[in-house]
Amino acid sequence: MVSHILNSLLVIFLGSPGVASPIICTQGKVTKVEFGIVKNEALEFCTNSDKNVFLSKSCRDKKCTAFQKNKKYALSEVMSPMGNPGFKMCRLLGGEPEIIEFYVKKVPYKLDRCFFKNGDFADTSSLMEFHLQRPAAAN
Repeated sequence: MVSHILNSLLVIFLGSPGVASPIICTQGKVTKVEFGIVKNEALEFCTNSDKNVFLSKSCRDKKCTAFQKNKKYALSEVMSPMGNPGFKMCRLLGGEPEIIEFYVKKVPYKLDRCFFKNGDFADTSSLMEFHLQRPAAAN
């Protein structure tokens, strides 16, 4: 019963496959707060028209540190009573989770990202979609 509920939530969380909007790379500003200090950086990043994808240019085609490990994790491995499962996934992959604000044509958008020491980064939803083990199809 609990397994069925978790599988249902997984489908809702990840959504059903559909037509993805194209991912476009642009130069822009990213803001984050680190130990109470606001840090701004200008960098190239890639996002879609809904601004719910945030990737380094190196991760655009999923050929970067964030997507190199082909390991799949069960939902139970990233769920915990407290905290964000995407942040836990990020840490399992060796990254550092961050909440950021990025600007596209001077319009701010808030999202999270998993930042890797080599400069690669990806939003945690993209990581979850790629690395989370899919439930077996019911007969």
